[in-house]
Amino acid sequence: MKIQLCAKHIVGNGGQEGFLRRLSAFFIAQGHTLDILTTAADPIPNASCKTVTTPWWTTRPMRDWAAASAVAAEMNPSTYDVSLGGQKTWGCNVIRPGGGVEAEYWKLRLEDRYAVSPVRKLAQATSMKRKFDLDAESRGYNSSELRYVITNSKLVRDSLLQRYPNLGDNVQVVYNGADLERFSDTNATEVRERIHKELGFDPDRQTAVFAGHNFRLKGLPQALQAIALAAQNSGGQHCQLIVLGGDHPSRMQSIIQQLGIEEAVRFVGNTDPKPYYAASDLLLFPSFYDPCANVTFEALASGIPVISTQRNGATEIITDGHEGWTVAHPNCISEMAEHLNALQDSSRLSDMKSAARELATQHTVLDKFAEIESILAAASKLR
Repeated sequence: MKIQLCAKHIVGNGGQEGFLRRLSAFFIAQGHTLDILTTAADPIPNASCKTVTTPWWTTRPMRDWAAASAVAAEMNPSTYDVSLGGQKTWGCNVIRPGGGVEAEYWKLRLEDRYAVSPVRKLAQATSMKRKFDLDAESRGYNSSELRYVITNSKLVRDSLLQRYPNLGDNVQVVYNGADLERFSDTNATEVRERIHKELGFDPDRQTAVFAGHNFRLKGLPQALQAIALAAQNSGGQHCQLIVLGGDHPSRMQSIIQQLGIEEAVRFVGNTDPKPYYAASDLLLFPSFYDPCANVTFEALASGIPVISTQRNGATEIITDGHEGWTVAHPNCISEMAEHLNALQDSSRLSDMKSAARELATQHTVLDKFAEIESILAAASKLR
């Protein structure tokens, strides 16, 4: 196929950008012709890339909308078999909203930023960026060119259909998938000893890892409370927690001090997560909203069980008590504490680690890329 990939930008390896880069490499390896249309991109071998510019008068609130508009203006559908668009693009045959539904994102973003309801409502009514983001999304889903939407979880699919019922059966669910080459459960003992020594942790104590760039939105305060409650309920030592992410640790220090768990928490910043998964017994990730958190698949591929929430779409593949647990909400502190205590059983932990890795092998990122390829092929026949 001759594929046109449209996105705001494909720079770096984080989140949606990293996924699109790896997906692009897959398309090329499969022998497809790939042309990328974007405002900025890192070089992708054997792919043609055309960058467009937004008007000089573009304001910050309309930046994403203006980028999508500039990309749409340069599209030439007649020269391609199929076009694939990322978040907030329009005019494409297939759209993959890796960041979920804009209205849901904005609801949670405003809840996180403003504690008082009237202030949230005022911000929602007056935010120009929100208006532009919702308009860009609406243009994509109401385009006459659209054939399929690929969501990365049922959570996103259901939310999308509530807002855009016209999409009907054209919404396909394809999870993000696990990179089994990058993340594995080999050499875990050796890595664990090294990382625990660097952090000043006891290698024989239960160790959890948390990974997220927005500590509050990803539920770090709730994770800390669960750790404190688990120790209180068991009369044992606190679970040790490794915190990955680019947010500011200072915002969490008062909570850590109030809970009296200063010796059990280490912040390591925005760094390669691979060795920290290998050094941990589980992922503790009580997120308030994640369409399909990549950290879930990274942990499973690393051979560690996951404790997360129903607001993380990736947990839809987890069977409770087998590869981890899913709680209803980040504020289910007592349930998370119970699960932490259950994993103190070394035999059960060993079984769940094996189950976690096995689940990852059933959801590889290459299999997911192949599913996307099939959907694009189907869309090309409907043009």
